[in-house]
Amino acid sequence: WRPGGELWHFRAHFLLDAWYPVLYGALLVHRAAALLPAGKIRRRLQALATFGACCDIVENALHMHAAAAPSLDAAPDWLIVAAAAAATTKWAVMLPVCWMLRPGSG
Repeated sequence: WRPGGELWHFRAHFLLDAWYPVLYGALLVHRAAALLPAGKIRRRLQALATFGACCDIVENALHMHAAAAPSLDAAPDWLIVAAAAAATTKWAVMLPVCWMLRPGSG
């Protein structure tokens, strides 16, 4: 992760990655509305999809902050740990949501 090398690619990918949580969060909220009748389960799945997307946004923000350092080795450990926690939470929430809203589940 040196400047001008892999670190540049890591920084550049955020131009696209910043939009993914918004897009897939909206898609999953819409999918839940299309598949499920109004009620608690639909609202909870929509809330979980939104929460998971927000975790992804937090993860990206922390990674962008870490990538602003001259190298990732210079980024504080707490920043990397916090980004990893946000990513783990995102996947722990989103995998079950995606499974429940997968094609063919309706």
